[in-house]
Amino acid sequence: MTVPREYRVASRDFETFLIAARDALGCETTHRAYAAVRAVLLVFRRRLSARDAVCFAGSFRRC
Repeated sequence: MTVPREYRVASRDFETFLIAARDALGCETTHRAYAAVRAVLLVFRRRLSARDAVCFAGSFRRC
């Protein structure tokens, strides 16, 4: 059985995302960009109700 494409390219896609975040945020490293993105996502999640979080996670569907 072969490894699905989504798993094979996940690391590359994540690194591409971190580089874009680094450049947009003006961070010196992708480590700092990761910390900034993580902080934003944690704060965003804390401000959502459980229902809103589920809706956001499945944003392709209407709630």
